[in-house]
Amino acid sequence: MIPSLSELRPYLLNPELSEADCIKAIRSLSAGFTVSRDKMGKYGDDADLVSAYTLLYLPTNWPKLSYILDQLKPAVRADLENANFIDFGCGPGTYSLAWSESIKTKSITLVDYSKSMLKQAEKLLTQFRPDIDVNAQTVISQAPEGKTVLFFGHSINEIGVKESLKVVNRLDPDYVFFIEPGTSEFFQSAKEFRKSMIEKGMSIAYPCPSLGACPNDWCHQVWRGTHDPELERLCQLGHIDRRTQAMTAHLYSKKEVSDSRATFVRFLTETKFSFEWESCTPGPELKKLQWQKKKFSKAEVKQMQKKSVGEKFEFEVEKELPDGILRLK
Repeated sequence: MIPSLSELRPYLLNPELSEADCIKAIRSLSAGFTVSRDKMGKYGDDADLVSAYTLLYLPTNWPKLSYILDQLKPAVRADLENANFIDFGCGPGTYSLAWSESIKTKSITLVDYSKSMLKQAEKLLTQFRPDIDVNAQTVISQAPEGKTVLFFGHSINEIGVKESLKVVNRLDPDYVFFIEPGTSEFFQSAKEFRKSMIEKGMSIAYPCPSLGACPNDWCHQVWRGTHDPELERLCQLGHIDRRTQAMTAHLYSKKEVSDSRATFVRFLTETKFSFEWESCTPGPELKKLQWQKKKFSKAEVKQMQKKSVGEKFEFEVEKELPDGILRLK
């Protein structure tokens, strides 16, 4: 369960951070991430900024990992259990905490150049997951023994693909997992990273199991939802929308992965009679798919209206229409 702001606050680096100072720090961080990132300096060395970052971004980034894990095949998710989780660029431990709540974890290795972020992550994990062996370090030269998952949470975007691949080659993990910005710019880096993983002989467990050339000019995922009232208030005061979050998420595996499902890529239209989506089907191939509303109950129609980019689904073609759209059963 995602901890509330009241539960997080006593374990911040600065638990006495006032609301006014927290809002000021959040606005500064948000502006830096979206407008002038190169001018932010070492924000991870400032206890107030780290504390404000934790209050906003830890509970709002957490659902993104849960969303991606829910899309995985049961066999893949089961195989992730009891692995050593290496959180490279861990920040305040957002994804380590989220992972430990979702997956049985043998140990967690926190890696971050910021000692303040490491201190914050250790503090939170010690409080909320005292049952897990946690190791924090600024540099990692060798993976723990046994099955490992190497995770990048917005850190490939920080250090670049070339340096990230050096980390992968050095640690040689069983799984490589990343959640990065959902921008068209980062997607070019994601495709470069994907090519390197395929060349290493790794399978793709998400979003698309095919090793063929990616047909997309931009493939990303979107989590939509709401947060608890206390967190919603913080977002409103900080003038930040965290109810809709785009991301680019990939999972690579040494084990061969088989998945015949398609992935929602782009919503096209909803008419009186149907829904149409552009979806990535095994191949990979981009296809326009149509669902007829008359085959759905009212509840199922509402479910279709809530579908989001990145969701996986089974499909069976009923008919190919003249304009190339595939009507599904």
